[in-house]
Amino acid sequence: TYFAPEARAALDGLGFRGFWMGYFAARSAPLGKVPADVVTAAVYNFTPERVAKALPAAWEIASPVDAIDAREKSAVAALRRSGVS
Repeated sequence: TYFAPEARAALDGLGFRGFWMGYFAARSAPLGKVPADVVTAAVYNFTPERVAKALPAAWEIASPVDAIDAREKSAVAALRRSGVS
């Protein structure tokens, strides 16, 4: 759901700057405000530099709870748009 337009709109709506900041915020939010190196290890296939451009700066914009809420609501909207109820 990270690539659905609903997700991008929801994460942009929180104020995250650019796709990657919203992506890493939404993906790592269940871990809380952990350091970028923890997220790099958890998502594995991204360079530390890519993650560090987004985190921890994202948490100055919106909380992990806000990111989880946006992710959940946008996932539901994307599924409904696709005909899943």
